[in-house]
Amino acid sequence: MGSFDRQPLAVREQLALVFGEIGDRRVVDLLWRCVRTNERWLRLHAVQALAALQHVESLPKLLELLANESDLWLRATLLTAVARLGGAELEPILSAHLTHQDARVRANAVEALGLLKSPGALELIRPTFRDPNDRVRVNAALALWKLGDVTVLATLRGMCVEHNKWIKSSAAFALGEIGAPEATPDLLALLRDREEVVYRNALEALVKIGDLRALVPLLKEKSRGRLPEATIENLLPQFAHRLRHRLAAGQS
Repeated sequence: MGSFDRQPLAVREQLALVFGEIGDRRVVDLLWRCVRTNERWLRLHAVQALAALQHVESLPKLLELLANESDLWLRATLLTAVARLGGAELEPILSAHLTHQDARVRANAVEALGLLKSPGALELIRPTFRDPNDRVRVNAALALWKLGDVTVLATLRGMCVEHNKWIKSSAAFALGEIGAPEATPDLLALLRDREEVVYRNALEALVKIGDLRALVPLLKEKSRGRLPEATIENLLPQFAHRLRHRLAAGQS
């Protein structure tokens, strides 16, 4: 630990994250030293590590930092960090950030409320599903789905036919994260969209979902040269696995 301060900044930033993954609480004092520096990414990583360590004793100081922090990146990170360490009592603090002027802060406030799983989280998050920012909308969709709001799926599918490319692209991304096969026809339709961001998100969502109905259309995209190489590498093994599983189930 004594050599930490002598390391280059980039190394210290990565070490701060590693300490969180290691799970050794002996590094807590060192992480707090990182939080108190003027280096943004070092501070961000140290906060994330404290949350990963589940160091509940740090919660009061993190809340104090949240109340006074001017750096919006760190404020956004603090929202999800305190949610991992606290409980329903944090609901008023987190919900106050749902209308913040910075979209990153709003998006993390939504994610944080979803992590709390408090009684009022659903109703607090639901209005943010129509936020003008696509990241906020995605976080809202995922949080609502995880909290048991089954209407999210129908809403996302409806968003796939809107005119705004950002609404369509965020809906496609969220559907991929949810992994709902019911959305396969909607995502296949988006492969005809002229907007690259919509096409790319729909493509990635179809690969994540892995519905066999999408296999032939995706292979056609490969023949047209529109499928990125990394996508092809993920595509075939995943669909082959699902096909083997289906055949095995049919034989049993």
